[in-house]
Amino acid sequence: SSASLGVGFECFSNKEEDVFLGLFGAGSDSEDEEEKDVSQGESLPDESFDPNSYTEAVYRIAESTAGDSLGSNIEIILIERKHLGIAHQLWPAAGFLCEFFLKHKSWLQTECKISCIEDQPTLNVLELGAGIGLCGMYLGALMQHSCNTKVFLTDLPSAIHGLNENINRNSLEVSVHARVLSWGDAGDLDAVMEEFNGQAPLVIAADCVYWECLYEPLFQTIKALVGRGCKVVISHVRRWKKDGKFFAMCKKAGMRVSVWVEEVKTVPAEHTNVPTRQVTRIYCIESADYPSVNPAGSVSDDGGVKSIK
Repeated sequence: SSASLGVGFECFSNKEEDVFLGLFGAGSDSEDEEEKDVSQGESLPDESFDPNSYTEAVYRIAESTAGDSLGSNIEIILIERKHLGIAHQLWPAAGFLCEFFLKHKSWLQTECKISCIEDQPTLNVLELGAGIGLCGMYLGALMQHSCNTKVFLTDLPSAIHGLNENINRNSLEVSVHARVLSWGDAGDLDAVMEEFNGQAPLVIAADCVYWECLYEPLFQTIKALVGRGCKVVISHVRRWKKDGKFFAMCKKAGMRVSVWVEEVKTVPAEHTNVPTRQVTRIYCIESADYPSVNPAGSVSDDGGVKSIK
C-alpha cells in the first residue's frame, strides 16, 4: 500500500531491500575485445512514471556479503525520482562501490592516518556526479567511528535539492554537504576544494563514465583533482566498447589508471530480462609520481588487480 509523504507525493515503496550482492566474480574482459554495445536503458528517464511520484527505500548491504556486523547494520534511506532523469536514481555501480569500501575498510583507515589534521585521523571525501548520494553517505557512515570524516556530495544544480533531501532523511553523525560542481567548471571546483582547507580529499564516483559528450569535461575535472594530489576511485559498469576511451584519455595525459577489481557476470536486462553479460570494475586514477597502493591485493585469477596498458 502507498503512503502519503510530503505535498503531492506518493511513496510507492518504503521497504528494506538487500540490493547489493557479491563483490568478486570470475572472468576478465579486455579493453580491446570486440563487444557489442549493451545499453539496457536502465539509467534513462522512464516516461511511464507519474511526474509527481517518488520511491523511498532503505538500502543496505546484505549480511551474507557484508563480512562484519557494522557494514550490514548501515542503512541509507534514499528517495528516487527516476522520471526526472539520470541524476535522480540509483545507478548499478553505486552498490558495488559501497561493498568495495566495506571490504577494504582497513585501507580507508590508512588513508585517514595519512590525512591527519592536528593529530586527528581525518577522511575528506568528494563525490563527483553524486546523483542521490548513496556512495558518499555510506562511506561517511562506515567511517564515522574510525576518524573525523567530512563528505561533500557534488552534482549539477538540478540535483542539489534531491541530495539535500536525502542527506536530511538520514541521521548521520558525520558532516555531509551537497555542493554544485559541474564537470569542467574550474570555478565550481575551486569553490568545493576550499571546503577542504588545503587537504586533498579522496574522490569517488559511481557510473559517471556514461555519455560520450561528457568525457571531456569529466576528464578536465579529474585531471585538475589529480594535479592537486587527489586519488580518484571510480566504479563503472561497462555498457559500450567506447567506454574505454575515457580511461585512455586519462592514461594519455600521464595519470596512472589501474583496475583494482573486476567482476564479470550474467544478469537479466532490466527491461527485457534477456541474459546479458555485465562487466563491473573499480578503477583508480592517480598521479604516476606517487607510490601505487592496491587495497584489493595482488593480481588474481578473478581479475582482482591490473593496470591498463
